[in-house]
Amino acid sequence: MNSTRVAKRYANALFDFTLEKKNESEVHNDMLLIKEMVAVIDFKRFLYSPIISPKKKQSIVKSILADKVSETTLLFVLLIFKHKREALLYDIAHQFHLIYKERNLMLDVTLISAVEYDDAFKNKLIEKLRKETHYQNINIKEKIDNQIIGGFILEYNDKKYDASIRRKINELKNEIALN
Repeated sequence: MNSTRVAKRYANALFDFTLEKKNESEVHNDMLLIKEMVAVIDFKRFLYSPIISPKKKQSIVKSILADKVSETTLLFVLLIFKHKREALLYDIAHQFHLIYKERNLMLDVTLISAVEYDDAFKNKLIEKLRKETHYQNINIKEKIDNQIIGGFILEYNDKKYDASIRRKINELKNEIALN
């Protein structure tokens, strides 16, 4: 079984447990912290080190997380170590984050444009996305890219809507080249 499927199973189990305990938001914040921790190269080396015994790793992680995360998260992380799945910690935290966003109807959108748009435009965009998708909590992250000349590119999930001037110019170039 590939690591993503295993990570999803652990993340789903944790999410279901947090629903029962009614602390999914708290555990979500913990998982974001764990993602950040595991992304640090030195911590990653520590996790993968064959020199450090699993018991020692578990003890160190417990001391690091004890006052930073909820009891649910701490017990879950210790369970991960007990089952020798610590290499999947980042993937599990990431999958939990994706499940949390999906269940809470949250959508992260990247708006790429040549200039920064005003709040009125972004609010209209959010309303349009709410109508076209089932998401209610939409977060727009803006990126400025002078290469697109004008218009915008909208990216979310696996979708990309390109309403940029650069795309239109490229289409015209291709059409002229074909004729």
